[in-house]
Amino acid sequence: MDLTAKHWRVALASATISMLLATLILTFGPAGVDRPAHQYQLWLFGHFGFTLWDNFWYAGRYSFVGYSILFYPLSQLIGMGTTVVMSVGLGVWAVSMMVSRLIPTRLLLASLLATLLWPTEVLSGAYPYMLSQALGAVVVLLVLADGRLGIGDYAGGTCSHSIGDRTRKTFIVVLLLLQLGASPLGVLFVELFLIARFIRLADLDLGRAGVSIRGIISSFYKAIDLPLVAGSAVALVGLVSSKLFPTMAYYPFWWTDLAEIVAFVLLVTLVLPRRGFRFFRIALGVYLLVCLVAFFVPTELGSNVARLSDASLFGSILIVSLIWARAGVLRRIFSAFLILFSAYWWSTLVTSALTDPQVAARSTSAYWSGAVSWLEGHLGTSYRVELVDPSDHSGDYYLAKSGIPLVRGWFRQADFPTDALLYRSSLTATAYLAWLHDLSVQFVALPLGPYDFSSQKEAQLVRRLSVTKDCLTQVANAGEVTIYSVCNPVAIVSGGNAVAMGRTSITARLPAGGTYRLSIHFSPYLIPSTGCLYRSSNGLTLWNVTSHAVASVRFHLSLTRMLTVFFSDPSSVCAG
Repeated sequence: MDLTAKHWRVALASATISMLLATLILTFGPAGVDRPAHQYQLWLFGHFGFTLWDNFWYAGRYSFVGYSILFYPLSQLIGMGTTVVMSVGLGVWAVSMMVSRLIPTRLLLASLLATLLWPTEVLSGAYPYMLSQALGAVVVLLVLADGRLGIGDYAGGTCSHSIGDRTRKTFIVVLLLLQLGASPLGVLFVELFLIARFIRLADLDLGRAGVSIRGIISSFYKAIDLPLVAGSAVALVGLVSSKLFPTMAYYPFWWTDLAEIVAFVLLVTLVLPRRGFRFFRIALGVYLLVCLVAFFVPTELGSNVARLSDASLFGSILIVSLIWARAGVLRRIFSAFLILFSAYWWSTLVTSALTDPQVAARSTSAYWSGAVSWLEGHLGTSYRVELVDPSDHSGDYYLAKSGIPLVRGWFRQADFPTDALLYRSSLTATAYLAWLHDLSVQFVALPLGPYDFSSQKEAQLVRRLSVTKDCLTQVANAGEVTIYSVCNPVAIVSGGNAVAMGRTSITARLPAGGTYRLSIHFSPYLIPSTGCLYRSSNGLTLWNVTSHAVASVRFHLSLTRMLTVFFSDPSSVCAG
C-alpha cells in the first residue's frame, strides 16, 4: 500500500471514530461545564443577531466580540452539536496527519490517543475554543509542511506535503483569521508555536553561519516568513479589537494553576534528551515566559493559558514513547512522573461535569420553570436577580433567555473586578449585602448544590442570613429553587424608575435634574437620549441630566464612535 494512502486512511478513520465518540458524549453524557454559556449565546444570536451588548448578563457586557464571532453563526447554520463534532474530527485528522509526517513510527499510537482523548474535551463545554483548537492544528500542520524545522528527523519522519506552496500559504492566512473568529485563546497557542519556530529557525541558521552581531541579526531576519507575519497580523487584529471594545474585566491567574504549569514544563524538560528536541525546549521556554507575564499582569487571558493541559496527556505519552528505549533509569522515573502528572492535569478540565449528581436534572428547562414563572410575575422592571451559581451553570441560560436580568452569567473573566468578592477567602454579610444593593438585586435564587467554587460561601451565607432575617427573607420555593427577597433593593437607575429594559437599552423616568447611578457597566457605545454618562470608579455608570425627563440609554455602534474610542478611550458620553 502507498504510504501516503495509508496515512490518509488512518487519519480519516481516527477522525470518524472520534466524531462518533464525541456524538455519544454529547447525546448521552453530562452537559459540559461551559455549555450553558454557549447555549445562551447561541440563543442570543438566533433571536437578535450580532447584538454586541447584553444587559441581561453581568450588569451589561459585550457579546460575541472578543470571545467568538464565528462559532455561533456556524452553530446557527448547522447546529451546535454538529459544529462541536466536526471540530473534534478536524482536530484529530490534523494531528494524525501531522504525526504521520513527523514520526510515522508512532502514527497508530498517536492516532489512538487523539481518537480517545480529544472527544473528552466535550465534557469541558469549551466549544468555541475546541473549534479554534482544531483550526489551529491544521495551521500547524500546514506550517510544518515547509520542512524548515526538521523536527521529524529524530524519528525518521519528513514534513513534506504535496500541496502547492502558494495554496498552503493562502490556507494558513485564511485559517488564522477563522481561528481568531472562533476563539482568540486558540490563536495564542498557535502564536506561541510560531514564535518558538521563529527562534529555532534563527538558531539553526546561526549554527551554520557562526555567532556574531551581524550573524544574529541576519539569522533572525531570515527566519521571518509568511506564517510568522500572518500570525503577527492576526494577533494585532485581536489587540485592536480589545482596544475598540475596552472593559475592566480580567481573568484571575491562581498560583495553583501556575504551579501546575511549572511542574509540567519542568518534568518535560527533565524527560527530553539533550539532543534532538531543541525546538520543544524552546517552545516550553516561550510558553513558560508567557505564563509568567500573564500571572503578574492581569488580563482577560489569566489562567486560560493553562489550557495546554488539554493536550498534556497526549503529548507526554508520545514523548515518552519516543525516548523510552534510549532512556536511562532516572529519565524513565521522570517519564513515569510526567505521565501521572499529565493524567491528573488533563483530568481537571474534563471531569468536573462527571462529579455533579444534579447536573442531569438541572440541565433541563423543567428544573428552572418554576423559578422562571415566579420571577416573571414578581421581579420589578428596575431590578435584577442574583443566581447562586451551581456547578453546571445551567440557570445562567434558562433564566437569562426568559428575560430575567442576572447579576452574573457564565464567563468567569466577566466576574472580575465587579464580582471579585465572591472569590475571596471570606465573605462577610456586610460586603455581600452592599454588593447586592450596588447591582440592584431584588431577589436571590438558590438552587440545590453542588455549587461553583465561587458560589459555595455565598450559598452558606444566603441560608444563614435568611434564618436570621438579616436583609434576606425567603419568599418562595419554586421547585428545587428557593427564592429570597432583598431588603430595600436599589433600582438600576437609583432615584429614578426604569420603564423598560431591553438587551441593548434601558428607558427610565427621571424625576428631576441631577446625577443618577446607573448600575450598568459603562461602555463608550452606550448613548443617552439626554445628558451625559460617566464611568464610575467601580466600572458602572453615572448619568447626569439637567431636568426631569423620560430618557433612554441605548447601545449604538458607529465608525465615528469606534475611531474616537480607539484613539482616546473616552470615560464619558453625551447625547447628540
